[in-house]
Amino acid sequence: MHSRVDDTMNSIDVETGQEPVDFNPALTQLADIPSIPDTTAQALGRKLRIVRGQMDGLIRMIEAGRDGSDILTQLAASLGLLKSVEVDLIEAQLRSFMAEALLHREVDEAELEAYLKKLKKLL
Repeated sequence: MHSRVDDTMNSIDVETGQEPVDFNPALTQLADIPSIPDTTAQALGRKLRIVRGQMDGLIRMIEAGRDGSDILTQLAASLGLLKSVEVDLIEAQLRSFMAEALLHREVDEAELEAYLKKLKKLL
């Protein structure tokens, strides 16, 4: 499959013109992990909207022929913010898992191992 990124930063299959069904399989495997609190989800959404704005800015910078060092500086800021989203999400998932374990006064070793295996695929 050959893909390109469209104006909305979505990966598009060049041959079919469609978005791939499973763009990142490692991320979809996290669906069975306990959900994150609404406040954390809102904070992550805010950060991701900032990143989306930064990506739009990067596109404009490249199209305007801006200096490469300026583009790299902006790109580093965007990557740093994305990394913080990843860390925040991992922390929220671990907190949720541990809260569930404390509530039931037990740790499901198999569930913990499954989560850690999925986490390693992402890192």
